[in-house]
This record gives sequence, structure tokens and C-alpha cells, in this order.
Amino acid sequence: MIAEALADALETRATVAELEAALAREAPGSAPGELHALAELLEGYLSALPAALEALTSMARQGSSDRAVGFVAGQALVYLVDDEDLFDDDEFGALGLLDDAYLIHTAVAALRATFPAVTVPDTYTAPDDEARQAVRALLPLGVADALDRTCDRLVQAASTLYAGGGPRGTVERPRPVVRVAEAVASMNGVAERS
Repeated sequence: MIAEALADALETRATVAELEAALAREAPGSAPGELHALAELLEGYLSALPAALEALTSMARQGSSDRAVGFVAGQALVYLVDDEDLFDDDEFGALGLLDDAYLIHTAVAALRATFPAVTVPDTYTAPDDEARQAVRALLPLGVADALDRTCDRLVQAASTLYAGGGPRGTVERPRPVVRVAEAVASMNGVAERS
């Protein structure tokens, strides 16, 4: 449902012409030919976003890692629908979806690397390295690295929290240890410093 609505929006807002115009607003002195080539690359990158969302949904329904994948997918989806993320979509147009698309594509890649048994549907093709590098270069300095770290940490946290997967998981999870003594000691340390 969200993927379909996103596909419809991208079809009208993330065209090569719209992307080229948005790029020209951000870099008025650029050569039109260069902007056109970059806009074509970005259009392909963004148009793969609905399939990436469907891949996350599909991955969250598979095997013993379904809960971990679902956790990551949920967090990525929250970022996607947040109206107050990095770029204001009204101001930046289709360029405003680049951080969202980068996060979703990176989340799919991180999940695939961590859970190799989980597969993606044939409808999803990950962006090639040229597109990924262009988007990394286009995002504000440090943002792509931050999104990479976010995905890596989300997947790491999810795989720790849901080590046994779903209700029929293959790994028996140990009972979590509540560290009461450490919490009390931390309070005592704060009280002593006050």
C-alpha cells in the first residue's frame, strides 16, 4: 500500500525533468548535460524505492530472522514517512527523497549481509555502485556515513534483540540479565559527585 502510493508519487515527482530542474536550482552554474545525466541516474535510484520497500516487507516474513528484519524495516519506514527528516520535500522536490531512498536501500543491503538466508523478491534490484556513489556525493557531507552507521547499528541491535527469530526460532535465547547492582552503583556514583 505504501509502496504503491510512493510509486505513484515518484512517477510524477521524480521524473528526469523534475530532478534536472531541482538540481539546476541547487547548482545554477552547472552544465545542463551533466545535470541531465545525473538526473537520469537519480531517477533510476529513486524509482527502485517502492521495490525496496516491498523487499523489506517480504524479508520480514521469512524464516527465523523475521522479527529482526521487521524491526529494521519498521525503523526505516518511520524515517521514510517522517515529514521532518533531512530534506523538506516541498523545498527540494524529488531530491528530498534521496536520504530516504539511501536509508531504505542501505537497510536492505545490511539485512542481506547479516541474514544471508533471507531473500529479496525478483522485483527488487539494488542500485548499482555508480548510483550509490552519486547519491553519497550529492547528500550533505557526513549524511551518507551517518545513514550507513544507522543501518549497521539497527541490524546489529535487531539481531541481538531477536536472536531466536520468531516464535519458532531455531536458537534458544538466554534469559536477559537485569543489571540491578550496576544501576544502583551508577546512582551512587552520581549521588557522590553531587
